[in-house]
Amino acid sequence: MQAIHAARAGGHVGFVGVTHDVAVPGMELFWSLAHLHGGPAPVRRVPAGTDAIKALLRP
Repeated sequence: MQAIHAARAGGHVGFVGVTHDVAVPGMELFWSLAHLHGGPAPVRRVPAGTDAIKALLRP
């Protein structure tokens, strides 16, 4: 809620990842006139025993 209160009217607040045990009061968000955008982060499973950096850079 700190980021929503810090955003000016018409501002945007973004997040990455899935929130746990966090509730955003709908009316408080509505009256703050801020936009809330976000969602889960894309992740890739790296097989065990491989170098993570080389696996991520592989086309």
